[in-house]
Amino acid sequence: MKTKLLLLLLAICEITNAQTAVDTYLQNYMTTNHIPGMSACIVKNGKLAWAKGYGIADIPLNKSVTVNTIFMLASVSKTITADALMNEWECGAFQLTDAINLDLPWNVHNPNYPSTPITYAQILTHTASVQDNWSVLDGALVNGDSPYALG
Repeated sequence: MKTKLLLLLLAICEITNAQTAVDTYLQNYMTTNHIPGMSACIVKNGKLAWAKGYGIADIPLNKSVTVNTIFMLASVSKTITADALMNEWECGAFQLTDAINLDLPWNVHNPNYPSTPITYAQILTHTASVQDNWSVLDGALVNGDSPYALG
C-alpha cells in the first residue's frame, strides 16, 4: 500500500513539475516573441487531455485568454491541414503529383493557367496560387484584419 501511495505521489509531482515547465516555457516564449495571448492543448486518443489559456485575449479590455477563447485560424490551419494530408499520403490515398480536383467536390484552378491542374504538392508547399476569396469569407469570420496592431 505504501509503495502504491509513493508511486502516486511521485506521479503527481512529475505531472506538477511538467505543468510548471510547460507554463514557464510558454510564458517565456510569449514574452520573448511579444505574444499577448495564446492557448494550448494536448489531444490524446482523440480526447482533450489538457488545455490552458495564457495571457490577454483583448488588450483594451484586459480580457484573459481562456480555454474557450476563439481565435481566427488563418494560416495556423495550414499546419493542421498539411499534417492531415501527409497522414493520408502515407496511407496511399493519393500521390503528391495528383490533381486536387480529383478529390474535391468543386474545381479549383489558377486563372492564369486554367488547363494546368493544381497538385497536392503545390497546396502543401503553398505554391498553388490559391488566394483567399474575401467575397465568401468576409463576414463569415471577421471583417478583415484586427483593428489592434500586433506590435
